[in-house]
Amino acid sequence: MKKAIIYYFSGSGNSFWMAEQTQKELKKYNYNAIIVNIENKSIANDHNEAELIGFIIPIYAFGLPEMAVNFLNKLPKSKKQKTFLFTSPAGHEGVGILQGSLILKSKGYNLVKAHSVYMPDTWIAVMNAPEDEKLQKKCSDNSKILGNYLKEIEEGKTSIGIANPLAIISLGLIYLMFVLIGRHQAGKVFCFNKKCVKCKICYENCPSKTIKWKNKRPYWSWNCQQCFRCINACPYNAIEISNIALVFPFVVSIASMYCYKFLPYIAKLNFINPIPEIIFVSLMSLSACWLVQILHNYKLLPPLYLTKTRKRYSFFRKKLINK
Repeated sequence: MKKAIIYYFSGSGNSFWMAEQTQKELKKYNYNAIIVNIENKSIANDHNEAELIGFIIPIYAFGLPEMAVNFLNKLPKSKKQKTFLFTSPAGHEGVGILQGSLILKSKGYNLVKAHSVYMPDTWIAVMNAPEDEKLQKKCSDNSKILGNYLKEIEEGKTSIGIANPLAIISLGLIYLMFVLIGRHQAGKVFCFNKKCVKCKICYENCPSKTIKWKNKRPYWSWNCQQCFRCINACPYNAIEISNIALVFPFVVSIASMYCYKFLPYIAKLNFINPIPEIIFVSLMSLSACWLVQILHNYKLLPPLYLTKTRKRYSFFRKKLINK
């Protein structure tokens, strides 16, 4: 049988489902395909011998997660191994396909297929998770799409679905701000409610090890990928998004912009004057996020949660968590 490797990263289960479906489809073409989770940061032992290598990655804020980008950049050089890239956005893929394509081609891989397969939205910060019937219908439709893509690969057909330049420029700016500031700050909006039973499932299953265990409770540090695994995988619905953590940093940012205008005139300290306004405002906003998180951990803020009545995306929960 021919060898194939499917590398994937999955926060809430969409990309993992795609990896499993791809593995099943490749068996039709006499491939022995193995699935490798890039969270482990390790390259498969027979990577260089594989005749087909695939990458299945979600889209966060119109681009690839930082964890996935780091993994792609650490790949060994290839001698034109046939490769495909599938992303699993709920909306627009933005710069995701372009990012992956450039990295893989720079490494010498023969990228023959790169497309987005649109999966249900797992961003429960703004919407409820879809009903199981709707999700099953989406999975059934996408199974056929994946099958067609893999059939085209076997037939030697090549296609790369890169977004149009205007979308890449505009959405790329959003992605850049997300990578530099947004994801770090957004990780601080998570907190636990009174349902927490100290099971450590969120802590033990965080893909970037962002969740620390402090004072017998989860604590989100600054390296959040915004994969939403913690809030979706918790079997007790004990993780929430704080309304206060969302609003207070924004208020502080506006106030900081106003205050900064007076700093050159009232502050004579040399280390203040050269600081650009955007850096000053960002630091104040990040400090506000950190302060709110501390206050939440010590139960000094009211339980005002954006996700209090929000349905979690638990369709793939059992496949994602370790216990």
